[in-house]
Amino acid sequence: MCNRQYGTASLTIHQKTCIKKHAWGLDKLPPKKRVPLPDPPELIQPKNGDAEEVFDTFNAQASEIYTKHAKLCAYCIDQE
Repeated sequence: MCNRQYGTASLTIHQKTCIKKHAWGLDKLPPKKRVPLPDPPELIQPKNGDAEEVFDTFNAQASEIYTKHAKLCAYCIDQE
């Protein structure tokens, strides 16, 4: 959601924190400017030992989700 990169051990923890932070930011906006939070990547989160291409595919999908969402999200635009 924030387009930051995290390792396999901390990604799940970060996702929960990021969702809370993002929801908090959206709550501060007028209702007309709020957009729903995007869904996480459909792919299973890679784990240590997976091939590099598995990580690349997951990261590409996550980046695409972020890019599409950031164009619509007034909170995201304010954070850049």
